[in-house]
Amino acid sequence: GNGTRPLNSQVLSSQLQWIPQGEQAERFRDHPIRPVHDDILLAKLKPGQEIELEAWCEKGVGKTHAKWSPVATASYRLLPEVTLAAPVKGDDVKPSAANRAAQVFDAEVAEGGAPVAKTARPRAVTMCRECLREPTWADRVQ
Repeated sequence: GNGTRPLNSQVLSSQLQWIPQGEQAERFRDHPIRPVHDDILLAKLKPGQEIELEAWCEKGVGKTHAKWSPVATASYRLLPEVTLAAPVKGDDVKPSAANRAAQVFDAEVAEGGAPVAKTARPRAVTMCRECLREPTWADRVQ
């Protein structure tokens, strides 16, 4: 490319159109229905993609149902960054079956045909530090 984005490559909240139903046009004449913010990114589209959307909304209060409560239960999960300070090669690549490192790392074939450990599933890390119990891995996993 020439550095220009295709038309509608980003769908913003300002592009939503309210189509009044029944007497809504008269009822909301002074304050038409619209998004609170016009710059909310809703989707990113590639050439040829499109969105057909029909949305309905209902106003409610938390006293009626928790889904309208302005608070929510939130959770998070750590995304660990697992690196090897030094390469783990050859026979050292396969940790014992009891070691969780087998769930985090995969063996890839390097030049010369020797296996080398590579981080494959960092989300499998449970912070148990089990892989540090094997002497060949202890000084290498960070």
